Amino acid sequence: MALVLAHPAWAQQRGGPVDDDATEPVASTSIPVVQPIAPSPTRTLNAALSRLARDPRDISALLDAGGAALDLGDTDAAIGFLTRAEQVAPGTGGVRARMGIAMLRSNQPFEAIRWFDLAEQAGFNRTEMASDRGLAYDLIGDNAAAQREYQLALSAGRNDETSRRYALSLVIAGDRRGAELVLQPLLERQDRGAWR
Repeated sequence: MALVLAHPAWAQQRGGPVDDDATEPVASTSIPVVQPIAPSPTRTLNAALSRLARDPRDISALLDAGGAALDLGDTDAAIGFLTRAEQVAPGTGGVRARMGIAMLRSNQPFEAIRWFDLAEQAGFNRTEMASDRGLAYDLIGDNAAAQREYQLALSAGRNDETSRRYALSLVIAGDRRGAELVLQPLLERQDRGAWR
C-alpha cells in the first residue's frame, strides 16, 4: 500500500483539499526489490536436459541431471543418468559416489557400499560421502563401521542429519549415553528431529 502526498496545485486541479502548510512536493523513489531465486531441482534438471539435448555425452550435465533426479526423489531416473555418466567417463569418483547415494535411496545398501568403495578407490573425498556410507552400513547391521563413518563426516563440521543418524546408530548398538551426548547440542536448540 503506497501513501501518495500530492502537490497543492495538483490537488487543487483535481478538486481536492489544499494544505496551505505544504510548500514543497514530496519526492518518492521506487527501489526495485530483487529476490534471489534459489536453484530448484526441477530447474536444474531442465537445464541439464537442455544441455544433454545438445551433447548426450556431457558428463557435467549427466551428473547434474542425476543429482536433480535424486533431489526430486526419482531414484530410477537418477540411476539411469548416472549409469550413462559411468559409461561416458568410467571410473569417475563423483559419478560413483552419487550412484552410491542412488542405491542407498532405492533400499540397496550393499550396492550402495560397493559404489562408495569404488568412489573412494577413484579418489573421491571419503569425508564427503561418509554420512551416507554410514547409513548404508547401519542398514546392513554393521553399527561399528557406520559409527566410524559418522565420526569421519562430523570431523568436517557439524551436520544435524549426520548427528541424528549417529545417535540412532549408537542407540541401536546399546550406547544410550553416547547417543544423548551426540544429541545434546541439537536438543539445546530445540531440534524436533533430535527429540524424536
